[in-house]
Amino acid sequence: NNTMRIPKNQTIPIFFMGNYFCLLPSHEAAFVGIAQNGVTFLKKLAIYFRTGQIIENDYYIHNIVGYHEQSEYLVPVSQMSEYEKEHNRLLKFAVWRDPAERLVSIYKYFCLERTFRHYYNYLALYHNPSFDYFMKFVEFELEKKTPELQDEHIRKQVDYYKESDVDYIVHINKLNRFLEKNGISLIEEKTNYTSVKFELPSKWEHKIKELYKEDYAIKTNF
Repeated sequence: NNTMRIPKNQTIPIFFMGNYFCLLPSHEAAFVGIAQNGVTFLKKLAIYFRTGQIIENDYYIHNIVGYHEQSEYLVPVSQMSEYEKEHNRLLKFAVWRDPAERLVSIYKYFCLERTFRHYYNYLALYHNPSFDYFMKFVEFELEKKTPELQDEHIRKQVDYYKESDVDYIVHINKLNRFLEKNGISLIEEKTNYTSVKFELPSKWEHKIKELYKEDYAIKTNF
């Protein structure tokens, strides 16, 4: 039986992140927090702009920013227009990444480099680190009808925001140039670097294009 399922009687100590803008204090800008789309680096910038501290540990970066609207960094995507009425209008952007490249990055970071995540452990991704098994996990997540209940690394980029929610959709390869052009100062990037070698098996290319066809249809404007 190849069906992936959560083990019976297991309480999973994880909650999946909703759809949020993360504020870049003092720069009148905010980005949609999309997992594996440069989000750790952008959150690191947000912390630096608010506190002057450069945090290198990924775990601390995500915990400082938080996962809910009580965080001083976060505004739910659905509430941004109300937020802007009370404050200044912001430069709002989302980062786009090729879905296959995004999946390979997730696979390398968690399954090959074994960065620990409780949910992935429960689904035995560390016990069977093959890419075929990882793709079973991808399909398992995408079959959940409510995107916010899907693991945020697997959730489609289109399910984080609507095109009308942002001013710019920035290709990840042009992110630094975009930030510099808009006067958003950069700091050295060391987070989420994966050194392990892995190439996507060609047999999965078509399937990923099918699963993420809406993401491939996103048009970047930077």
